[in-house]
Parts: sequence; structure tokens; C-alpha cells
Amino acid sequence: MLTLFGASAPCSAHPASVADARVVIEPDGYFRLTVTCDILAYALNELPARVADAPMNELLDGPLEVLQQRLDDARERFGRDITLGTGPQPTDHATIDALHFPAPKEVYRWRDSGTIPRLPVRLEAGYTGHLPPGTRSVVIKFPEVLGFTMLTVERPGAEPYCAPLEDGQPSEALSLVPQTKAPAAKGPPIPPPSAVSVATTPQAAAVPVGSTAAVAAVHPWRSLAVSLIVAMLALTIVFWRIRRRSAA
Repeated sequence: MLTLFGASAPCSAHPASVADARVVIEPDGYFRLTVTCDILAYALNELPARVADAPMNELLDGPLEVLQQRLDDARERFGRDITLGTGPQPTDHATIDALHFPAPKEVYRWRDSGTIPRLPVRLEAGYTGHLPPGTRSVVIKFPEVLGFTMLTVERPGAEPYCAPLEDGQPSEALSLVPQTKAPAAKGPPIPPPSAVSVATTPQAAAVPVGSTAAVAAVHPWRSLAVSLIVAMLALTIVFWRIRRRSAA
């Protein structure tokens, strides 16, 4: 339960209740709106932070006819006061298909459930409907008497929108145009592996098989070792001849 402790009026012993509103909009324009709020404060047309306990307790414990009349009036206001604006004109609103508002039996069920404290009576109301074809954005507005409201909106192609709304404050204009990601920048085409090898590998000159050049091309380290051995033998022969001449 969302409540604001310390925000209630001096004449009220119960905490003020924050309304929780949720709107789900489908790609075809169909939507569902639900509001969980202090239903007796709304039935009395009083702000949750200012309504006193006494009149709400009278509705809970008084005659059924009085509670029924209050809820009927609140139901009519609910369908009229909570709007989804779909255009620049004040009359550009979504169409309501079906409306649900708590009946006296739901209020009595809360009263008899043993919930402590029994005030505020938080129940859910709402309606379903559809947006006009081609609607590109909506502005959701709640009546001031609903009090502080936490709004969550789910739209196709967008992240959920969440915002706290002060008494009677409308939401920002929420776009219904799906957000598309920009295509990634394309680089130069990558040639196939065969084309890379042909273009970057120089053609080797033809070398006769078995020739010294062929051996050197295939085994470069072996050719170097042979050259060093030949040089060492030549130096050995030179030093041997020098020594013989010196001894003679």
C-alpha cells in the first residue's frame, strides 16, 4: 500500500493514500486503464490528504443506499474525469468501451476482511477503450480530487513511462510512434578470401625442381647452414697450410 504518513490533515487519523495508475496501450489502439486509490475519499469527492475519518466510517457502517448513491456518482465522474487526450482539441479523447468501478459488496468485503487500519479503503477502478485510428500521441490526465498519482504507461515500441503526477497534473505527451533504430553505417565491401590471396600474394618465379635455388627457396635455413659449414672448412684449410709453411 502506498501511503504518505504525516501528509494527512489534522482531523484525519488515517494516512493519505497515493493513487497507483497503470495504462497499457496495444499496437492496435486498444488500451486498459486501472487506478488503485482511496475509493471512499473519491466517492466523497475529497482529496485523500484532506478527507476526515468520520464521513468515511459513516459510509462503511451506514445504510447501503447511501453508499450505493455515493459510488454511483463517483463511477460517473471516474469515466468523465480521467481522460486520454489524443489531439489538440479538448474533445479529442479516447473512447471508453467498458468501465469497472467498485460496488458496495467490494467495499464491505474490505471492511469485513479485518484489515488494520481499515482506512483508507484502497480498491481498483478502471476502464478499457480504444484510441482513434492514426493517434500518434496521448496525454493522460487525472482529476485533482484523486490526489498525488504514480503513473505507469506501457506502449508498443517504447520503454515503460513512469512519472509522479501532482494533483490534477497531466502527463507529458507520450508518443505512440514506434521508435526505430538507425541502420549501422556500412564500410567498404570485404573481398572474398580467394580475391585477397590473389591480390596480395605476389606470383613466385618458376624455379627448376632440385636446383640450388629451389632448395634455398624451400629451405632457407638449411641453405644458410650449408654456407657456414663451407666457410668454416675453407678457413680450416687455410690455417692448416699456413702452419705447414711455418714448420718448414
